[in-house]
Amino acid sequence: MKDSFLRLRRLALPATVLLAATLTACSISSANPLDKITVTGDDGAKPELTFETPLEAEEFATTVLEEGDGDELAEGDAFTISYVFVNGTTGEELFSNGWDGAAPEEFGIDSTFPAGIVDSFEGVPVGSRVLSIIPPADLFGAQGNTQLGLDGSENVVLLADIVEKAASAPTDYPDRASGEPQEPVAGLPTVELAENGAPTITIPETDPPAELTVGVLQKGDGEVVEASDDVIVQYTGVNWRTGEVFDSSWENGAPADFALSDLVPGFTQGVAGQTVGSQVIISIPSELGYATGNANAGIEVGDTIVFVVDILARY
Repeated sequence: MKDSFLRLRRLALPATVLLAATLTACSISSANPLDKITVTGDDGAKPELTFETPLEAEEFATTVLEEGDGDELAEGDAFTISYVFVNGTTGEELFSNGWDGAAPEEFGIDSTFPAGIVDSFEGVPVGSRVLSIIPPADLFGAQGNTQLGLDGSENVVLLADIVEKAASAPTDYPDRASGEPQEPVAGLPTVELAENGAPTITIPETDPPAELTVGVLQKGDGEVVEASDDVIVQYTGVNWRTGEVFDSSWENGAPADFALSDLVPGFTQGVAGQTVGSQVIISIPSELGYATGNANAGIEVGDTIVFVVDILARY
């Protein structure tokens, strides 16, 4: 996602053994700020990145430390990686996944990911190890990411092993749900659709449900969605407390392509088990949404969030 509020992108998925040589230290060209970073670690273990802080870089920089022998990644490809993100100012790890028994996570070369992610992997063969310095403008922007402790001024270092190429996304799907209309569920917000299908969600003057609550607004006749699927959806997210939209694929201008298990738990649980072609409304209590809040989205601790989701495809 450019980083969607749905995920962190929770930066949180099937595992394949990566063929990578044991590293002692890696250095790049002396003219490149990447040569200030030392990478150490054994095969199969999370590598350690060391460098003098703060790590200065005026622009995005990337290199392939070890080149794989798989297909080169191209626009539209999804793939899994084991990775670690490090704060270039402090040297502290921000997030990692895919090593020490954890499953690699799915990323993609598409508009849902920041430019610094896309530029790190486009044209790189599967099986490669990549090292990048990503400036704020190419990741989360000047606003940073409060959940990761970034204030918008820090460069971020990414080291990633490209594990495997994922199934290709379908290219032929509708732009909105087309299922049979269903009776609304009492107690949930009302939904009105614009001519193009974009929903307007009106929050009732009542307390939100205490539990995850899902209402089917349109029942599609397509395949059943599994929690392990990737999905293509149109969605709008609203904060129950404020009634304000905090994220919307309709406003972003195109359907979103997600690994369903990467998303906040309530979204995953609300979409899994539904059929392609359906439109659902999901009321998600705080513990299944953003339990600690999300300042970037105006979501506070304890806030219930609501999504209206058109399920366009699964794969």
